[in-house]
Amino acid sequence: MFHAPHDPAQHDAAMAHYGSRVARALLRDEPGDAEGGSGWRGHLQIAADRSGQDAGILQIADDVYAASTRLAGQGVLRAYGEVALMTVGTVAGESFLRGLLHRAGVVGHEFTR
Repeated sequence: MFHAPHDPAQHDAAMAHYGSRVARALLRDEPGDAEGGSGWRGHLQIAADRSGQDAGILQIADDVYAASTRLAGQGVLRAYGEVALMTVGTVAGESFLRGLLHRAGVVGHEFTR
C-alpha cells in the first residue's frame, strides 16, 4: 500500500506530475487502462490512489471521464483546468490541476480559489 510522502511539498509535486501526465495523455488521445496504469485513465487512478481518494482528485476524475473526448484540444483543456482550479477545493486537486495547466501551456500559476 502506498503511503503519502510526509513532506507536503513532495505530495504536491507528485500530484502536479500526475496532472501533467493526464493532460499529455488527453492531448495525445491515449485513454489507456485504469487498472494497468496507462494513459489518462491510469494516471487518474494512480493520483486518486496516492492521494487517499482525495475529494478534489475524484471530482477531476469524474469531470475528465465525462468530457474526455472534448478535452483533447489544448485550448479546451486549458479552459477546463482554469475553471476547475477555482472550484476544486483541495490541495491535492489544486496541485494536480497546476500540473495539468502547465502541460496545457499555462506558464505561471496565479490561479487561486
